[in-house]
Amino acid sequence: MQIARARRTLAPGEAVSLSSEDYSDPRRDAEIDRLADRFVDEERGIVAALRADGMEITTVGDLQDGRAVREHVPVLAEWLGRVENVDVKEVIVRALGTRPHGRLAVEALLRELRDVDAPRTYRWAVGDALAAQRDRTIAPELVAVLRDPRQGIARQTVAEALGRTGDPVAFRPLVEALADPEVAGHAAQALGLLGDPAARPHLEPLRSSSTPWVRNAATQAFERLGR
Repeated sequence: MQIARARRTLAPGEAVSLSSEDYSDPRRDAEIDRLADRFVDEERGIVAALRADGMEITTVGDLQDGRAVREHVPVLAEWLGRVENVDVKEVIVRALGTRPHGRLAVEALLRELRDVDAPRTYRWAVGDALAAQRDRTIAPELVAVLRDPRQGIARQTVAEALGRTGDPVAFRPLVEALADPEVAGHAAQALGLLGDPAARPHLEPLRSSSTPWVRNAATQAFERLGR
């Protein structure tokens, strides 16, 4: 016998976690419906805005095909802060992360990175996009993120972003991060990118790490800094 479940809408401001195992909770269905409707509305909005800005686009998925977005960064940056659906947000983030896109893109990405309640894998993608910006001015803020344990795996790409800033302020935080198993390999890689040979003694112990990825990253960085 199939059990019918009551359906209802959520009250304003009410939400329910989709990770809940209580599948009989009618609020779960209401939340799924709300997110689906929100996705449709957000996709229509950003597609319309980009088309009005001169981009030939049908769905947000079109942003994933490597098309040039530089002329449309203001629209993308604005909508990144407006959309709620994480999948849509990540498509925008990856579009902004194809190359350096200027201060407007950097500020939009930093805003997303500051949201420690966002999924860590999403913030990992944000850090990756920031690495592509190669913006020296953001090093102090990236240092704060790297040292914040709440950021979890997002610190991995933030470490790379720090290395690509070329700012000497990144040196000490990256050396400290070598002691953190969650980010050690990325910190080693970042020190190689930073280019300061003073990192070699700090990298030496990791060249015999039991973790292949960390060992390889440290060895490559060590050799790069010895050239």
